[in-house]
Amino acid sequence: MRTGLAAALAGLVLAIALNAGVAAHDEQDTWNHAESGRRLFERETFGGNGRTCVSCHSRRTGTVSPEDARERFAQGPGDPLFRGDGSDDGNGNGVQRILEDATVLVRVPLADNVNAFKIPTLWGVTETAPYFHDNSARTLADVASHYAKFFAIISTPPGGGAPGLVLSKQDEADLVAYMKLLR
Repeated sequence: MRTGLAAALAGLVLAIALNAGVAAHDEQDTWNHAESGRRLFERETFGGNGRTCVSCHSRRTGTVSPEDARERFAQGPGDPLFRGDGSDDGNGNGVQRILEDATVLVRVPLADNVNAFKIPTLWGVTETAPYFHDNSARTLADVASHYAKFFAIISTPPGGGAPGLVLSKQDEADLVAYMKLLR
């Protein structure tokens, strides 16, 4: 009985998808983009400090907690989480802030009393638009575009030169496809 029900439901989903104009190859194409986005999210360091997206947005919770940080520090203080803005001074010295509060250092023009921020979870991110503190990003594509520009700026060597972290438009689209799957 359950097998018949599963087959009937699968048929219904396929019929709805076909009636909505979504062909099977479109679903495979969407899956391929999401898989590429997952690889970027979990493995690509983009020539940076050894971090990947998942360094701060864990598979388990979508963010990093003080408990996560302490566990990772115990496993190895050289973990990429503790480099750069994960350190107390932004230069790799000290890790108290991230171990106690799970915040990363922010060096962008902000109010004098703001110098760190908590890493938001990405689980269910499709349900939380608009994005950012000022709701300036209406879609996940807007978020990906913002971070592509941000990472290019902060990874450009002092005095100029090529940025160390560059996301292509396809990288942005693939990351968005992957984030849509995070639940």
